[in-house]
Amino acid sequence: MPLRAPAGPGGDSDSAAPSADPRFVNGWLAAIVVAGIVLRLWQAGAKASLWLDEAALARNIVDRSFANLLGPLNYRQVAPAGYLLFERAAVLAFGRTEPVLRLLPLASGILALVLFAMLARRLLTPWTSVLAVWLFAAGVPFIFFSSNAKPYAVDVLAAVVIALTAAAPWTERNTRRAFAMGALGLLAWIADAAAFLLAGTGLALALMYARRRAPGHRDLAIIGALWVATAAPPVLLTLRNVSREDSLFLHRRWADAFMPLNPHEALRWGWDRMAEMVGGSGIWTLDGGLHYGQVWPAATILIVLGVVWFWRERRDALFVLAAPIAVAAGASLMRVYPFTERFVIFLLPALLLLMSAGIVQVSRIFRTNIAGAVVAAVLVGVSSRALVRTPPPQRQEHLRPVLATMAEQCRPGDTTYVYYGAGQAYLFYAPTFALPCGSHVISRCARGRPEMLREDFDALRGHSRIWIVVAHASKQRSEIDTLLRHVDAAGRRLARIGDDPDSDAEAYLYEMNDRAWSHTTTGVPAELRNDDAEWECSGPVRAR
Repeated sequence: MPLRAPAGPGGDSDSAAPSADPRFVNGWLAAIVVAGIVLRLWQAGAKASLWLDEAALARNIVDRSFANLLGPLNYRQVAPAGYLLFERAAVLAFGRTEPVLRLLPLASGILALVLFAMLARRLLTPWTSVLAVWLFAAGVPFIFFSSNAKPYAVDVLAAVVIALTAAAPWTERNTRRAFAMGALGLLAWIADAAAFLLAGTGLALALMYARRRAPGHRDLAIIGALWVATAAPPVLLTLRNVSREDSLFLHRRWADAFMPLNPHEALRWGWDRMAEMVGGSGIWTLDGGLHYGQVWPAATILIVLGVVWFWRERRDALFVLAAPIAVAAGASLMRVYPFTERFVIFLLPALLLLMSAGIVQVSRIFRTNIAGAVVAAVLVGVSSRALVRTPPPQRQEHLRPVLATMAEQCRPGDTTYVYYGAGQAYLFYAPTFALPCGSHVISRCARGRPEMLREDFDALRGHSRIWIVVAHASKQRSEIDTLLRHVDAAGRRLARIGDDPDSDAEAYLYEMNDRAWSHTTTGVPAELRNDDAEWECSGPVRAR
């Protein structure tokens, strides 16, 4: 029988309601899980092109041997050793395609949903467990990153598996369960976030022991020894592979993601991080937020109320849910790990459980289930709106069909100029289409210096037909506009490929006029010059 949460002081737990029959609730849970799986398969079936960071990691996977994947990766990429080895084996077995590269994340996303339903059913009251599973099943980041070749979905799976194993009531001595808990250290081979999750869970188990000597000290010793034996090697390997240059770039790129030392500034920082994780009202799915928009302060209040409910009813489970959040924040304070966007997506399942538990506390505060039901309905509406705003299938930087059309239209003797933001994806896909366009040139990164794009293009003088391939340019559109003004003055545009402006991928074909080209002196607006932005030209934007 599924565990029931206890009723509150006023008998307001929804487990007391006739409609909370376990079979009825479990039927709703099953239906929502199926719907969530369909959403994930729908996104996966879109076969979206690899975006910049995915392509950079994929190029490491397809170009390197198994042994070389254990060393530092190119293009500022970092991923767990086991994840890389699995990806390499899958590519060798089934080919270098998007579905193959996303096979492990997709399996992780589906399994995480199933296990989250079990976790929610164990920790929450029946109907709030239904709410929590809906929030997870329809969550934009969980759907999108289940079809992403980066290992964020595996991080989420690790969070759910560890919480599910640790959050059940512990007895004073349970050696079999201690060994099962210790074996979870193996997750560090496929999930970077496992280090924070295990550290937080270890802290939670220590707090449980301090409260009531359960789990016993022998069980804690077994768990600790197994974690050192299984999790320490991949963590140390990852740390070894992060160069000093990688670390410097990380700290500058994500400067706002590290907690300030000043307490007042730290509170403001935490408020901004909640806005980022829960809010994120735009359509940029790569941010990893729930996209609940401007109601995120109310959702944050629900999380606080959920903490109150768990403290009263499920204190050990609260330790398990909250401790990894504290550890990740502490790592941010120590400048070890950025607490931001998709890097902390593994913390969202705990926040959803706390948010859902807050509904019960609302009912207790107002002494009626109606209050909780109204808030729950609003939350369902908010999460549904987020899904409608960014429905599957999402395609970020969808360059593959652009290159496929190019392959049909380009001629021998044509040359291709590749904007640096498209470099990684272009180099990954070009062999697939065997483009007959002759040579290609990948431009230098031009952050703050767009005249470099023009200089690299002018080096192609003498070619009559030139293709320009663009991707990952939505935030640097002024660079592209400056380049195209220069090319328009020196040639005639014959074609443009890419009808969807949201896909952030396009190509242009120009017929150049040498005489006009030699007299073209298109200037670069002074406001676009920023020498301080040159540091951004690192990592995946350097494809050559």
